[in-house]
Amino acid sequence: MKNTLFILALLVLGGCARNEKQTPFMFQGKYATFSEDAKGYKQTLDIFVKKKSREYQVEFSASSIKGRANCHFSGVGHLKNDTIWVNIANKKDTEILMYIVPSKDNLGVEVFTKNYEERFQMMLYCGGGASLAGKYLKNKIRANYVGIFDDTMRIKDILQLIPTNQIQKKEGKGEFAEDSYDDYEIYTENGQHLLTLTPKNIDNLEQKINRVLIKSPFFETEKGISAKSTYKAIKEAYTINKIEPTREHIVLIIDELNANFGIAKTKLQQGWWNNTTKTVNADKIPDDAQIDSFILWWNE
Repeated sequence: MKNTLFILALLVLGGCARNEKQTPFMFQGKYATFSEDAKGYKQTLDIFVKKKSREYQVEFSASSIKGRANCHFSGVGHLKNDTIWVNIANKKDTEILMYIVPSKDNLGVEVFTKNYEERFQMMLYCGGGASLAGKYLKNKIRANYVGIFDDTMRIKDILQLIPTNQIQKKEGKGEFAEDSYDDYEIYTENGQHLLTLTPKNIDNLEQKINRVLIKSPFFETEKGISAKSTYKAIKEAYTINKIEPTREHIVLIIDELNANFGIAKTKLQQGWWNNTTKTVNADKIPDDAQIDSFILWWNE
């Protein structure tokens, strides 16, 4: 069964254990099971606080299979000791508790039942042997956040939040030889590169994040734009406020997202540069040109 090995390992390691050094986890948000295939099977989780209440509304869904939703569950959760507890019993006067707890790498949450023998209850809301159980990562992008990261965080905060084996610090280079940066690459527990966080100056952990280079198409905006989107998808979803050339790319500037999207000049049609107006001819950008960089700019 999908996720079985992961769940067994979670139980052996203590299930709901929480790293004591961390601040309370912000549960509200949108999550998904990790996949870099935009068309692949994916289960999603939406958690939000109910109005005038301290309860959490919890919504599970999944990719459609043969035109039908494969998973669906909607319930109310209660927060206790940094864990959301949800009754998933489908009979009145019965209690079967499912927990939602911050994942050990703090990139999302892990879901399972309080009692191991009740785990099959989570399969009743899915088809084809799937289950609500598993690990879900936050995956939405807005102008001031991506996943669990936001523009208020310092590099010091990131290093305390994410396990050291999921962070690689590297020297980044800009367009000019003298440009040098501290790039902090963030990976999943299985080694997939998610994104790179960069402050303005080197060797200063008190700085806030300045640049977020989104590497994985797992992250997407509310309008469905990811690191593998095309020019057509971007211009249909957002207003492109400016297009500027660099040495090897043209850069689409989207003010709504505080974001830049790069498209290699090799993908452009002949005549893309108007030498009279000193501007890029947008009609010479093919609709199917795929971006090769997606950058959010914070704390400039």
